[in-house]
Amino acid sequence: MNPVASSGELALEGVQMARLLQVLKGPRNVELPSGTLAAGLHYRFAMVRDKAGEDVPWVRVNGANLIVQNLTLAPRGGGEPVLQLAEARVGNANFDLAARAIDVGSVSLAGGKLAATRDVKGTLDWQTLFAAEEGAAVPQPAAPQATAPQPTTPQPTEPVAPWTIGVREIKLADWSARYTDQGSPDRWASRPKASA
Repeated sequence: MNPVASSGELALEGVQMARLLQVLKGPRNVELPSGTLAAGLHYRFAMVRDKAGEDVPWVRVNGANLIVQNLTLAPRGGGEPVLQLAEARVGNANFDLAARAIDVGSVSLAGGKLAATRDVKGTLDWQTLFAAEEGAAVPQPAAPQATAPQPTTPQPTEPVAPWTIGVREIKLADWSARYTDQGSPDRWASRPKASA
């Protein structure tokens, strides 16, 4: 049997971020009302045998470039945007699963507006954006299965190499931030006052 392998180029253009968010599953309370994605990369993929004889994926991505334009991140169901970004660019990114390495040539973030609000209970709005939705089922651990007794001598295992992540250049341009505190004004009234 021939090993499973593939290589080629992948290009995306004009992908609506809102549609992409619908495909990605996970707990979140955010919407992406605007934003488009363009990306291009070279990839190589194969299923290879590791030292233990198990089939494992081998993936390498080279020269990945990504552009996101006019991105808006807002709370689900409406509300003021918490992040607006005119343009984000990632240039010459490389990924090697076997070497556990990510190397990025450049990241550029331009025209960003960041907003945060602390409500009267003291919760920052950003804390709720990626939390599990209320009423969502929390995954339970699988019930233990009956298995044959394991040998009492521990099997030697190879240490797993840590991931290395490098970014050569980061550029930020034209950013602003706004923080709103909706906490009780009584907190501030308790400040000591100077007397004449």
